[in-house]
Amino acid sequence: MRPRGKHVHSSETIDNDADSLVIVEHKGGDDLKEGNINVIVQNADGGNVNATWSFGSDSTLSVGETFDIKETTDTLTSGQTITVKVIHEPSNSVITSTQVEVQ
Repeated sequence: MRPRGKHVHSSETIDNDADSLVIVEHKGGDDLKEGNINVIVQNADGGNVNATWSFGSDSTLSVGETFDIKETTDTLTSGQTITVKVIHEPSNSVITSTQVEVQ
């Protein structure tokens, strides 16, 4: 599974991790509460990819902090393109949406 994906957020910084599909970094703005965020991962056909994510023990993401998105079914293969959307639910705003090639 190494490397699987990239690192995204408002300014779409890219990074890789052995266990993660995508690593998201909070690049600026207000703290984000885990309960206010929805993460959608879709394959190239627009189908949803089963994935899990968590902000960690305090359930808040501050500027400079990261969280991992992990695929739970291991159905993606190298070379596929996925779309990752991070949505702020209370305002129904897309914080970031980016395409990532699975490595």
